[in-house]
Amino acid sequence: MALDPRLMLPDNSPMSPTHLEPILHDWTTPDALDDEAPSTATARELALTIGRLDLDDLRRHHLQLALAVAELSAGAGVPWPWTADDPTVALVRAVAKLSIVAPDVVGDAAGQLVDRLRVG
Repeated sequence: MALDPRLMLPDNSPMSPTHLEPILHDWTTPDALDDEAPSTATARELALTIGRLDLDDLRRHHLQLALAVAELSAGAGVPWPWTADDPTVALVRAVAKLSIVAPDVVGDAAGQLVDRLRVG
């Protein structure tokens, strides 16, 4: 089966595999140039941070809390709890369990949530 000639690139195209000129453009974005590493937090730090908040305040951050619990649970090898409780309460209990079972497990999502909760 032959290639359709309309799909073929000319030999002088920058996308051509035989085009060997150096790339003179800076392909990085300003965000990629930041020297700061992504924020991380341990299960212990997350538990201490959410322990200072009212449960209703945590409900606004339910998705981020779920991401943090999923990441920390996977890192610690601790299974997700299955419960009929309120979802936010179940996530808080999972963080409490992780802070006891694997307090030093680290996660990026946990770090982002801790930063967000400390700011606002």
